[in-house]
Amino acid sequence: MFFVDKHLILRNNTFRWMNSLGCQRQCFTGDAQVIDQHSNNFNTRNYGSMIYSKTGSLTRYLQEYLGEPQMDKIMQDYFKTWKFKHPSPADFRNIFTENCAKNLDWYFKDGLNTIKNIDLEIDKKHNKYLLENKSEIQIPGYVEFYDKNNIPIDSIWVDGFEKKLELFSPENTSYAILDPENILFDIDPTNHTTRKRGISIPMFFDQPDLHTYYLGTITPSFTINSENFGAGFTLRRGSNPLENINYTITPSFDVNGNNPLAEMSVGWQEFRKLGFDLIRTNLGYFNTQSRETFRTNAEFIIREPIVRYPYFKIKMAVDLHLKLPSLYTTIEGEKTTSHRFEIFYKDKPTVFTNYEIKSNFNFVKQGSDKFAGIGVSGKLKYRINKKIKTIMSIQGFHVLKSYLFPWLPGVGGSIDPDYQRYVWDRNDNGNFLVYQHQYINSVPSSRIAPQEKIAYNSAIELDFEISGLIPMGKLYLDYLYIDQSKLDKNMFGASNPTSLSHYFSTGLTMSLGFIKIHFPFYMSWENPEKLTIKSWSNYLRPEVNLDINKIIRNSVR
Repeated sequence: MFFVDKHLILRNNTFRWMNSLGCQRQCFTGDAQVIDQHSNNFNTRNYGSMIYSKTGSLTRYLQEYLGEPQMDKIMQDYFKTWKFKHPSPADFRNIFTENCAKNLDWYFKDGLNTIKNIDLEIDKKHNKYLLENKSEIQIPGYVEFYDKNNIPIDSIWVDGFEKKLELFSPENTSYAILDPENILFDIDPTNHTTRKRGISIPMFFDQPDLHTYYLGTITPSFTINSENFGAGFTLRRGSNPLENINYTITPSFDVNGNNPLAEMSVGWQEFRKLGFDLIRTNLGYFNTQSRETFRTNAEFIIREPIVRYPYFKIKMAVDLHLKLPSLYTTIEGEKTTSHRFEIFYKDKPTVFTNYEIKSNFNFVKQGSDKFAGIGVSGKLKYRINKKIKTIMSIQGFHVLKSYLFPWLPGVGGSIDPDYQRYVWDRNDNGNFLVYQHQYINSVPSSRIAPQEKIAYNSAIELDFEISGLIPMGKLYLDYLYIDQSKLDKNMFGASNPTSLSHYFSTGLTMSLGFIKIHFPFYMSWENPEKLTIKSWSNYLRPEVNLDINKIIRNSVR
């Protein structure tokens, strides 16, 4: 293939490596399943990754261990003995036992009947080569020895062992590599060599060379919004294969502002530790859309292996905004710190029903100005039949401190000053205004709202949606109750208009890909008899959920 070979794209990929990624992820996270069981018992993700990927990898390694001639002899015997019959897994093993004197428990007992991971490591200390087995499987290991010119001079198979084993190395050995062809399904293949040979930065979704200093995969990147048009690249490591540490670095140059841009993050994740399914921490830096922010967060997730439900998450995040757009600044020159704490729970008691509950607390400080708020929400999804689904939700929010007005919630949504979601225009000065043209419902709000920018200090929202009755559409009912008695400013710093306490609307939401348009049928704050086509069209609310930057950067993950 000319495009692949000549343009350095997917040049090093092998089908075996791509086929093993899903299995590596499931084993690394502790979500793998035993191979030797009925196919109906497999989780959707595990069916292919366990039955095909893991079995194939283990069997290929078994062939390398026994040697191709003996493996062919055994498989021919198996075919002749069981053709036109129905052999069981025990019958398959008996054929190997009859034809091979080696201990193959690592394959039949541990590999096929447990979820024990394979984790071998080779190291060199004081000119001694040490092979270490960090797993519970006594699996054999294959090691090749190389001289200083990178020429293989000898190789050895080591039968299954526990803990550490010193290897005999031939004279003139410079370094050694464990499983040089990457056949063994090891959850951590980064420690399979005693010497790294150079640096590798593969392009796009290419197979990394873990016998080198692998820095990550590099892809072209663009930063596109109402202020910036930046072109650069993204360097990413930690997702393929899945690792504990992960990082993303995206430098670019903004041709609009004629200045450099940067988006960086580094994280650490641990699976099945301290009673949690996942512990994840992250530290990041961003300087796009007239802001400069350091962000750190931590997540603690509890769920049972394999299954998705019940799911419990605790999330904490702190942002240090060194610079923010004028829209979010009440005291010029002051740094802003934002603290968020969230508890989230979801469950799926039946195939037709699932629900989720969330509570959150926000505290923000900018100089002497402060904002604090607490919110709770719940959502119930019920599937009536294959096509028709319903969603019922309730959400409440109460402002504890309201001096930092850009963080106030509003009838039409939040202006999202902490940059939790992708928004085209953060400065309220372009054709796509944040508040008027983009619906951000992270707080109780009405998807169709009055044109006035109305803030509140307390609110309760009730929603009902039904989909499947109209192609690509869903009917909705929204009710919002607000209390704005303690506020004299809205989220833009202007006088907060005194308005209604109750807002009710109903209508239709049409979805086409990443574009949604909300068509109102009835709005309690408008007199239907006086509502003209022109004034009604002002309430059409487009919702665009397209983050070009995110799509480009995640397309190779």
